[in-house]
Amino acid sequence: MFVCTTGENSQTQNLSTQHQNLNSKSTMQITKSLKTISLCAVLLTAALATAQAANVTKLDTTTMNGGAADWSAAPAAADIGEFGATPSAGTLAAMTLGGNLTLGGLQLDSTMAGPLTIASGSTLTIGTQSANCLKVTNNATINCALTLTLGANTWNVASGNTLTIGGAVALGAGNIVTITGGGSVNAPALNTGNGTGGIVITTAGGTVSDPSITIQKTGATTTTIPTAGSPVSAPTSAGFYVNGAGTIVNLGQLLVSTGNGGCSGRIDAGDVTVGLRFRSHAILSVIDARHRCATVSIGL
Repeated sequence: MFVCTTGENSQTQNLSTQHQNLNSKSTMQITKSLKTISLCAVLLTAALATAQAANVTKLDTTTMNGGAADWSAAPAAADIGEFGATPSAGTLAAMTLGGNLTLGGLQLDSTMAGPLTIASGSTLTIGTQSANCLKVTNNATINCALTLTLGANTWNVASGNTLTIGGAVALGAGNIVTITGGGSVNAPALNTGNGTGGIVITTAGGTVSDPSITIQKTGATTTTIPTAGSPVSAPTSAGFYVNGAGTIVNLGQLLVSTGNGGCSGRIDAGDVTVGLRFRSHAILSVIDARHRCATVSIGL
């Protein structure tokens, strides 16, 4: 049996095929358009993120919270406040916040005309730039209160320079402060709060002095009493951790695991002296200094 297709049916099929082709092309065009829009959105987001974190340079004024009167542009909360060659030595020596100030980070260049001293009064909050929380290539003294809101904060002090923090430092619970570079740091009492935070010291040949470090809790715990052959080894990214060849750490007291379960510190390289006391509130808390390049001296 033969089936004949009339001209009318043939035209209907052709129209149907053309309609399907048009739909297919339209779908492809819409898909391409959506991809283009998505790509533009990603690029715009990246551009906005870049724009949000800029360096603003300090002008030759003795205050820091005056917006565009004190900086090259009014600093946003994510911006890095940079001290370069513009402020005179006298201005740097008489610096004040002039009111509470929030910056993404603080950068002190080697081109500064002299040491920076920020007087006590008001609070400097640093909260977005982890790697550039404090980047110091000159001598500086910060006597105002300092609040760190990031989970991880890096104090990078270059060799030959000294950073002295005379004001109180407020750390969020579980935050980590990493002290690095080859310079010297004189810090106030530091308390990591109730969380998996810590003080990590990785200076190379530098010195760190602190009257009191309190590590309330860290991730290294055990249900077995540690021995010389099987010590508790704290994480190298939290807790109390020192790893810097030639580094000297002088502490008034080191309090570990106050009010929490067992934890420990770890020293891979460097010399640590605890002048007044080492105290642990947990029976399973120890200091692991098994490496020959690390020493611990604890006073009574």
